Amino acid sequence: MKQIVVALWAVSFCWLLLSFNLTAAELRPSHVLVLANADSQRSLDVARYYMAKRKIPERNLIALRLPREEVITWQTYIDTLHNPLINMLISSKWIHAGASNQIDRIGRRLVAIYGHEVDFLVFSMDIPLKISDDPQRMPATRPDSIRQEFWTNRASVDSEISLMTFPESAIVAYMPNPLFNIMEPGTFTQQQVIRVARLDGTNEESVKRLVDNALAGEAKGVRGRAYIDYSQKYPQGDEWLKTTHLVLNKMGFDTTEEFRPELIDWHERFDAPSIYFGWWAWNLGGLMSAADFKFPPGAIIFHIHSFSANTIRSVDQNWVGPLVQRGAAVTVGNVYEPYLQLTHYPHIFMDALNRGQCAGVAAYTSLPILSWQTIFVGDPFYTPFGKDLDSQLAAISTGKMDPLDQYVVMRKMNFLRKDGRLDDACLLGYRYLKITPGLALAYHIAKCEVERGKRNEAIEAIRLMDAIKAYGVNEQGLAYEIARFLTVQGAHRQALQMYSNLLNNSRVPLLIEKMAIVDAIACAQGLGEALIAERWQTRLTQLNTANGK
Repeated sequence: MKQIVVALWAVSFCWLLLSFNLTAAELRPSHVLVLANADSQRSLDVARYYMAKRKIPERNLIALRLPREEVITWQTYIDTLHNPLINMLISSKWIHAGASNQIDRIGRRLVAIYGHEVDFLVFSMDIPLKISDDPQRMPATRPDSIRQEFWTNRASVDSEISLMTFPESAIVAYMPNPLFNIMEPGTFTQQQVIRVARLDGTNEESVKRLVDNALAGEAKGVRGRAYIDYSQKYPQGDEWLKTTHLVLNKMGFDTTEEFRPELIDWHERFDAPSIYFGWWAWNLGGLMSAADFKFPPGAIIFHIHSFSANTIRSVDQNWVGPLVQRGAAVTVGNVYEPYLQLTHYPHIFMDALNRGQCAGVAAYTSLPILSWQTIFVGDPFYTPFGKDLDSQLAAISTGKMDPLDQYVVMRKMNFLRKDGRLDDACLLGYRYLKITPGLALAYHIAKCEVERGKRNEAIEAIRLMDAIKAYGVNEQGLAYEIARFLTVQGAHRQALQMYSNLLNNSRVPLLIEKMAIVDAIACAQGLGEALIAERWQTRLTQLNTANGK
C-alpha cells in the first residue's frame, strides 16, 4: 500500500507543478490557517486576536476539541489531532488528495496526497506540545543505520504535523527537512512540508503581546543591540555562535560577546537586547530573570538547550515560556533532547532573516530535520528587516523621543566606522544625540572619539549625559561599564560620580552593588577622597556582614 501511495503522490505532483506558483519570500494571509482548541476560550481568543491583526479570513480558523495537557500519547495525537485535522484539510480543499479510507501501521489516515495550499499552520494556545515515547510502536529491532540515542518516537507535535502530507512518514528517529539551508526553495520542495508556528506561552496576555511585539518590530525595524553568550562547553555550538556574530557584524549591529560559561549577569552590559543568541543553561537566568526585565519590541531571542521548551507554561522554567513572558517576539525551542546537530542552526536563522525571510520561513530554513523535537514560537509573518536602516534613521523624530532610536544611530555609525569614516560617524552621533539623547549613544560616540585619538572629547561626550542620575534594570550594566571606561580614560572624578549615581539612585542587585563599591573605593582613594572611600568601605562591610561574608 505504501508504494502505491508514494507512486500516486509523485505522479500527481507533476500536475501540481503546473497549477501552483508559490513563492518562498511572501506568506499570504488567505493561505495561513490558525488552529485553536475548541475546549479553550483563551485559545479561541488568541486565535481571533491574531487573525484580526494579520487580516487572516475568519474561514481559516480551525477549531478542534483537543486535550489541554502539554504532553499526550501517540494514540491521543492520532485520534484527536492528526486524523481530524487531515480530514478537515482535505474536505475543505486545503490539501489535495485522492480518496482513501486506509490507515497506516500506526493508525494515521493514509491518502494519496499530491499537494496543499497552506503557507503556514499557526497553533494558538492550549494545543498539545509534545508526544511521549511509546515503546509499543517501536520496531522489534534497531537497524544499524539509526544510532541508539535517536531510537525513540517521542517528538514535538509541531514537527510531526509538518510531515502530515508526506506518505506514511516514519515516527522513529527523524527525517531530513527538505527546506533546510535553501533560501529560495522551489514549489516541489515547499509542497513536501506544512510549516507550523506556535503562538503560545505562560498566559493569554503574554501571547497577545508577542503578536503585538512582532508588528511593532516590523513597523519600526529592529532597534537595539545584539548579544552572544558562548558556553565554552562544546566547540560546535560556539562555532555556530561565532558565525552568527559575523552575520550580525555584517548587519552593523553593536554586539557584545560574552565568553564566560555563565549567563550574562547583573554587572554586565545588557541594554536594549533586541537580538540574543546563547546556549547551554537549563533555565533562563542572570539579568533576564529579573521580574521587571523586558525585551525591546520585535526582539529575536534564541537560546539553545536540550529542554528549552520542555514546558512553555512556566514563567521561570526552561526558556521559551519565560522569554515570551518577558517580551520576546520570536524564539525556538526543544521539547525533548534533540542533540545539538539536530536543532535550529542560529547562524543560518540569522542569515535567513538578514536576507529578508520572515521569521517562520527562516525557522524552517535553519532546521535540518523534522519528526523530531523542535518548535518555533512567534508570528511567522514577522519580517524583522523589511525596513532598511536608512528608512529607520529617517523616521527618527524630534517630536517624540524614543530611547530605542539611539541604537539605530549607533548601527549607522558602525557602518561609517567600518568604511574608515570616523569623523562622519562622530558627527552623525552628535547630531542625533540632540534628537534622541541616551547613555548608550553618548558612550558609543565616546568610544569613537577614542578611536580618533581624542580622549578629552570622549569624556565630554559622556558628560553630556550627566543629568541622568538613575538607571533602569537594563542600563545598570551599561552605567557600570561606562564608569570603568572613564577610569581608564583618566576621568576619575566623573567615574566616581557615575558610581555614586548607580549606587544611590538605582535599585541595584547585590552582585553589581558590591563590585561597583569596590571600584568606587579605589576611585575615591586615587582622588585622595579618604572620607568618601571610608563611607563606601563601611557600606561594603555592612553588605558582607548582612550576607554572611
